[in-house]
Parts: sequence; C-alpha cells; structure tokens
Amino acid sequence: MLELQQVERELSVVEVDERLERLSELNAEIEIAAKRRDQMKRHYQMKMFRADELFEKETENLRAEIDSLTLELRRYATANITGKKRTLELPGGKLSFRKRQPIFYIGGAPVTNDNPQIVRFAKNLDGDLVKIRETADWATLKTKLAIDDDGKVYVKDTGEVVPDMRAKQFPDDFKVETA
Repeated sequence: MLELQQVERELSVVEVDERLERLSELNAEIEIAAKRRDQMKRHYQMKMFRADELFEKETENLRAEIDSLTLELRRYATANITGKKRTLELPGGKLSFRKRQPIFYIGGAPVTNDNPQIVRFAKNLDGDLVKIRETADWATLKTKLAIDDDGKVYVKDTGEVVPDMRAKQFPDDFKVETA
C-alpha cells in the first residue's frame, strides 16, 4: 500500500510538474503575443501620426491656396464693383462686400445701450434717443456719430466729442459665393 501511495505521489508530482511546465509555456506565449500586440499598436500609431501630419500639410496647402485665390478675387471685385453696388455676379458665383459695423469703446470696454455714460450722453444730445428703461437708442445714436482717424468719436452735426469713447473701424468683409 505504501508503494501505491508513493507511486500516486510520484505521478501527482509528475502531473504537477507537467502542468507547471505547460503553464510556463502558455505564459511565454502570452508574453510573445502581448509584445506583438504592442509592436502592432506602435506601428499603427506611427502610421496614424504620419497620416495626421500629411492631412495637416495638405489642409494647410489648400488653405493657403484658398486664401490666395480669395485675395485675387477681392482685388478683382475692388476694381470692378463701383458706386453703391456691393455685389458682382459671375458665372461661377458672386463676389460681394458686406459693411461691417465699427466697435465703440468707453474706458476700454465695448459700448452697450445700458452703459450709464452713454445713456446720459444720449439724453443730453436728444431725449428721444433714450428709451423708457433708460437705455440709449444705440442704433440711431451710432448714425449721428463719426469716427476720426485716431478712433475718437464725435457728433457729426456739432463736432462735439463723445467723452471717453473710442471706436475701432474694420475693413469691409469680403465674401465669395460659388454656384
């Protein structure tokens, strides 16, 4: 009986050894597969990085080409749009200028119709420019104002300078519409 138990132990030790050896082999295979997975991941990340670089380069080239063509069209439109006409129709689309509104500032901040300083000024200039809730009729007031080269704002009719107000003017927006 002792021999039988000893043989069983030896067999179980051999089985355990075989299982451990197989587990070790499987673990080595897993490590190899994980390394291949990491290599493939790095490889495809590099390909994606190169594709992103190419896309950015091509996009930048296209942006530069569009900007260049738009500049040429703007020059053409500037030379050929005269008088009050603001649009030039071409077979492939339209070229047009759209008036941009200047931004007015008081104390470095953009003017709003409820700014107390502008409300007082509008009330003194013309009471009808102040609405019931004490806001300036900014849309109408702007039509009565002019801007000098230094950005100072004054009343067109009287030449009165609007205290603390500055304005920044912008060139007209240029728009290209394709058919």
